[in-house]
Amino acid sequence: MNVLDNLQIASILKRNGVKINGIFSKDLLPSDGIGWTVVNMQSSTDGGGTHWICYHKGSGFPLYFDSFGFPAPLEIQEKIGSKANSFGGKYIYNKSQIQDIEDSSCGYYCIACICNCRDGDQDSFEEFLSSFSKNTKENEKLLSLFFN
Repeated sequence: MNVLDNLQIASILKRNGVKINGIFSKDLLPSDGIGWTVVNMQSSTDGGGTHWICYHKGSGFPLYFDSFGFPAPLEIQEKIGSKANSFGGKYIYNKSQIQDIEDSSCGYYCIACICNCRDGDQDSFEEFLSSFSKNTKENEKLLSLFFN
């Protein structure tokens, strides 16, 4: 799959009837907003982009999705409220890598996550994650089925 820019991500989500808080560089994240937010992990001053992630804030535990399975960096933890929230500073994230390191499909994985977990509940998030395996090449095939 091809690399996506912020306009393409917004367009695909809109075509799927999904509303999000917005798409931001990691250094320009708003402090408020309930629902899904898509983040480019490169700072706005560095230009271009490196990797897409997404997170959800709502009435339950905050959810954080990174197709490489990394936990949220501190600046995003602060925005999702995981340092001091009513859930004891916890957030839910995928701990397994599902994207192959040589693929550039992180934007597509974020879209698939958001479309499958629209309400941001933990059960739908875990169900979405369980559809992938440790075989990242097979995951890429599964991801392409979502978009066909």
